[in-house]
Amino acid sequence: MHYYSFDTEIRRYVYVFITLISSSIPTIFKDLTVFWHLPNGWSLLATFGTCFALLYFLFDHLIWKLLKYFNLVLNLNGNWIASGESSYLSDGTPHKFSMKIKIKQTFTKIEIHTETENSISRSTMASISLDHAFPIFRYSFENTPINKSNSELQRHPGLIELVIKKDLMEGDYFSGKHRLNYGSLRVTRI
Repeated sequence: MHYYSFDTEIRRYVYVFITLISSSIPTIFKDLTVFWHLPNGWSLLATFGTCFALLYFLFDHLIWKLLKYFNLVLNLNGNWIASGESSYLSDGTPHKFSMKIKIKQTFTKIEIHTETENSISRSTMASISLDHAFPIFRYSFENTPINKSNSELQRHPGLIELVIKKDLMEGDYFSGKHRLNYGSLRVTRI
């Protein structure tokens, strides 16, 4: 998985919020140990660093998904299926293809893994732009052909830009400076 970017300040606000909560918990925990007559060693468990690390981990992996009603971040996790049309001509007509897409995402990291009949690809960087009429999901990928694929298909990079409409994403792609292929994609969540 790799980091991805946003065009909003949401991560900054989350980090400030986690910092404020992490600063308060040790004081509250110390007061509770005195109130419950627990040994002083118990209050050492709730340090700022421990609280920050725990809250950061929980937010990064779980809490952000639960806050979907606040539209903090779009949750793209899951399995998707895509159909596309390429500029590559097969028997004089544009090549049509389908691919399976698996997206793994946390609040800070993402990975997009795709499989077609002839190749697999993995994302190398990504961004989600929310400051539009419809959110835009962009990512670059490295495509690797499988052993039994056409000899014309070589390892290549590419870029994809998709407009997100709930469980549907539509857009375009461009693959590699040597291939110079482009096309359209329609991606739906399974």
